[in-house]
Amino acid sequence: LLSSVQRTVATALAAAPIAPNHASIQPPSFSTDSDGLRSSKQQSYSDVLRGEDTTSVCTPRLQSKEQVESVMTKTTSVNSAPPLRKIFIDCEPKNADEVFTKSEEALKKMKVHRLEKKKNAVVVTVPESTHGKASSALSKDLPRDLVKIRAERTCKITVLNFPLPHETTNEVLAVHELLKERNEELQDIDFDIVAFKRNYHNNQLCTIGLRLPAEVKRSLLNQGVVYVSNTVCRVVDRVHVVQCYNCQEFHHKQKDCKKKPVCKHCSLEHSSRDCTEATKVNFIPTCVNCKKCGLKGEVLKHSTSDYQCPTYKTVTQTMLSKNL
Repeated sequence: LLSSVQRTVATALAAAPIAPNHASIQPPSFSTDSDGLRSSKQQSYSDVLRGEDTTSVCTPRLQSKEQVESVMTKTTSVNSAPPLRKIFIDCEPKNADEVFTKSEEALKKMKVHRLEKKKNAVVVTVPESTHGKASSALSKDLPRDLVKIRAERTCKITVLNFPLPHETTNEVLAVHELLKERNEELQDIDFDIVAFKRNYHNNQLCTIGLRLPAEVKRSLLNQGVVYVSNTVCRVVDRVHVVQCYNCQEFHHKQKDCKKKPVCKHCSLEHSSRDCTEATKVNFIPTCVNCKKCGLKGEVLKHSTSDYQCPTYKTVTQTMLSKNL
């Protein structure tokens, strides 16, 4: 039995490779190119120990200063691409092919980023610097009885509890920079701040209103938040429902109203400022708009200017759905 074990061990030792003498191993060498820079064609210590030659494998070599500057210049030029704007050409579906062809002819001498044909419109995307010229060329060459040219539709959203920087001389500019810093949707577009109101309880927070393209608005509303520094701010839709102070109806102002006055308190036919019922102790208001909609009972017991009015909420939701 012992001789059998000895023969097995001897056979295994004979088949095993002889370990290299570590003292005779030279460290991996670096070759130099014509520029005097070290090349990355080299052997690692593990490769030397295994006896493998990897110097024939070309790994990415170190770049010269000129090459690095060239790559950085190209990257900067790509990242600083000019902002784009869209022109919408509304038309009938049957005329879409004709409008698309004529739009190509009108813009063949201009730089166009993209030309798309939709079901009932042709969308032209051009650099912002040539937006005016492109619009003029399309208006001149396209038949006005077939198409309607319009700019990109813009909408509004509200950002709640926006944190203001502590030290700034231009708050609007600071808000722009903070919004573009961490929100990719806002980095390559132009947007306007249409409302700016500080929080009553905390002066370092504010509510801001933004006007931006409809596509970006939908993206931010689906996301629900915008990122500002190390925090997030909730985003909600922003609509302005116009209500007449004369007849209490919607979508027009008092100066343009030709109807009889209606009281917002008691819903009778007199001016709201002349109402004598509203000064009584146990007075219960009645909403004239809900009354016209056929509502009855407790839901009528509010003023027409109440934000919880069911009719006001219905009008608001209708406008929101159109904006989306």
